[in-house]
Amino acid sequence: MPLHKVKQGECISSIAFKGGLLPDDLWNHPENAELKKQRKDPNVLATGDLVFVPEKEPAERSVGAGQRHRFRRKAVPEMLRIVLEDSRGEPRADVAYSVDVDGTVVEGITATDGLVEVAIQPDAVECNLYIEPEEEPVAEGVGQFALLRDDGSGYDFFDASSVEDDAAAEDDEAPMTEHYVFKLGELDPLESEDGIKQRLVNLGYDMSDLGQAVGKFQQDAGLNPSGQSDAQTRRRLGDSHDDVA
Repeated sequence: MPLHKVKQGECISSIAFKGGLLPDDLWNHPENAELKKQRKDPNVLATGDLVFVPEKEPAERSVGAGQRHRFRRKAVPEMLRIVLEDSRGEPRADVAYSVDVDGTVVEGITATDGLVEVAIQPDAVECNLYIEPEEEPVAEGVGQFALLRDDGSGYDFFDASSVEDDAAAEDDEAPMTEHYVFKLGELDPLESEDGIKQRLVNLGYDMSDLGQAVGKFQQDAGLNPSGQSDAQTRRRLGDSHDDVA
């Protein structure tokens, strides 16, 4: 029985891709029913999980001799979706970005809901998202320019001549390119301690003490702040993380 032991960073899509299979065919295979019941999400597997990978069967087609025939391979890309929001939770619309996934760079502009959507290979490993500082002209006021704040809350105004004359001010105040790194396929199951830590980190909690971080999340979620990762806490943490991620 061909069993594949999951390594860190792998998911059903990447395993299926390497085996020349479709993710749904692998995830829904009867031999993987128990794994599907345990993990629930094909994109979140644990290191050491066993995945049944059937042998790929050759496809046979009947065609006429002496003619040209076209065969089309089924599409296999996965979609990477990232929503950009400011500090108030409002979508960052019409923001120019560039995405580098394993060396393949795609540029675009966020949608009205702040969505960044990029087609990626199922076995992609790392995504780097870059957002350049936005610069807007000032309608009135000669010799000034405005820079949109990173959180989208408004503009900071600068006197062009003073900034040009003061290199130190330029270094200190000039907004920097935003850079976010996403490790694809490395999110551990919520049932594991690492999976809990990863989700709390992604939600912005201080992880110097796991119990305190869990308690702070419980308090924010309206739960009893026991600091223990019980079933209710894990469910609420998973829902909160999926709503943001």
